[in-house]
Amino acid sequence: TDEEDSDEEDSDSEDEESDSEEEGDEESDEESDEDSSEEEDSNEEESDKEEDESSDEDSSSEEEVVKKPPPKTKTSKKAKPAATATLLDFDEPSAPPNVTAPTVPQSSVTLDELLGDFGTMSVDPASSGPNYSLDSVRVTHDLLHRMTGGGLAVQYSFPRSGTISGAVPISLVLNNTTDQPITDVKVDDIDLKGGVEFSGFDSIPMISPGQSTQVGININFNDTLQPAKFTLCSSKGRFPCKIQPPVGELLSPFVVIESDFDSMKGKLSGMHEVTGECGNCGKDPGTISQLVSETAATSICFSAETNCLKFASKTAAQEKTLLITLNVGEAIKISVNSEAVVLGSMILKDIIKVIEA
Repeated sequence: TDEEDSDEEDSDSEDEESDSEEEGDEESDEESDEDSSEEEDSNEEESDKEEDESSDEDSSSEEEVVKKPPPKTKTSKKAKPAATATLLDFDEPSAPPNVTAPTVPQSSVTLDELLGDFGTMSVDPASSGPNYSLDSVRVTHDLLHRMTGGGLAVQYSFPRSGTISGAVPISLVLNNTTDQPITDVKVDDIDLKGGVEFSGFDSIPMISPGQSTQVGININFNDTLQPAKFTLCSSKGRFPCKIQPPVGELLSPFVVIESDFDSMKGKLSGMHEVTGECGNCGKDPGTISQLVSETAATSICFSAETNCLKFASKTAAQEKTLLITLNVGEAIKISVNSEAVVLGSMILKDIIKVIEA
């Protein structure tokens, strides 16, 4: 019995130890479960933090991408000052060292003296540009002789400048050849025919002894040779006068290139063309060109053809085209093309006359 009791006690103690071991195992299992749950909680918290940090980084990176200017803009901003500096360098070049401004000497030359020098210059039409008018080709005509005008002498010329539409400008020079003043010089009793129009000058109060004065008038001859008649009055009396233009002064220069010249000439052939021929007495093309310019108010049209001279003009009043062509050789062949056939025939005769003179 004692042995049975001891065996029972041993079994009871073993049961208690096993129970205690099971309780320890349960406690360890609970502790391990708690530890694992804590680790899971910590892992979740760390993952949440990482997600929050990654989201923050993504948002910050997006903000940086939005705020960051494009590289092209930065490049242009950096390049712009350099370009500006380059332009400034070109616009404002630095002055070379030790450079002194030249001194301009004072001159007492007047504008009239300078213009006088230009008036005496000669121009070769063969080598110059289009020729409108040359002071050297002006021809002076007597309007009133001093013996007839009681000491008042009047001359006129065609300056070929200062033209008014349809009118021919005319310059008058009135000279007092007496030792007494001549007063109240004016134009009166204008007699016009054939559509001629006259624009005179204001009355001249006085012309001193030995002095002269220059005035201008404009006459529209209506592309005809009808003279303009009028009376010139002064303190010396009343004197009838008339102005009849040379046919070449009824023209005005017309600038045109050779291709247009040839095209217009082709349209003015047949009954609108007159031709002639004259001998060449050793005159070169430059001299012949000068003679044509003296005879008629024309403009030179430069030609690519050898020894061929071309001139273009229009009638002053009706603006009809008039073209002149000269082929220079041993004989000079001349053609004039224009709707104004009568004027063309007279121009042809005048050109032949001055070349053969």
